Amino acid sequence: MLIIMPSSTSFGAISRSALSRVTGQNEARDVFDRPYHPRRVIVAFAPSAAGDDKSRAGILAGAQSQRPVGPPVLDMEVLTLDPGVKVTAAVANLEKAPGILWAEPDYVYTA
Repeated sequence: MLIIMPSSTSFGAISRSALSRVTGQNEARDVFDRPYHPRRVIVAFAPSAAGDDKSRAGILAGAQSQRPVGPPVLDMEVLTLDPGVKVTAAVANLEKAPGILWAEPDYVYTA
């Protein structure tokens, strides 16, 4: 079985200190084990997901914008959350939604 996981490196990986400078916040961790962007979630849709499922994902997550990421065959989107919406809450809501394979924070990777 081949499992493809998203990588924030396609968005330009930034260091923890840079994340703090950019966002004015300490790195986000909450219940996840690695630092992640405090306002972005990556979501993968099931092959059976309809357009309504994708629109609903943005609403459920409290997203102000959605954009595709990766090759179209992966059917993934990056959701930028509204200010004040917690990544942990967005991920929890998305994981219960129909048409969603998985949702996770946009993890920060450094070299």
